[in-house]
Amino acid sequence: MENRAPRNYTVGRLRTWHIVLAWCDRCKRRGELDVTGYAKDLELRRLERRLRCRGCGRVGCYVLIEKAPR
Repeated sequence: MENRAPRNYTVGRLRTWHIVLAWCDRCKRRGELDVTGYAKDLELRRLERRLRCRGCGRVGCYVLIEKAPR
């Protein structure tokens, strides 16, 4: 998965052009995450085990980082 958040990548390293998404590999649902209220030192991969898919209810979605369109 090429857009998956790298290890040790924190909220504080995100730039304004980054879009953070959650992706469920069971039902393939994707949704945008608003991480503005999270601590700057929070690693994005630590969020993965806390996320629950709204489609199928699975716990543990992947966190993806994409660039916003220009």
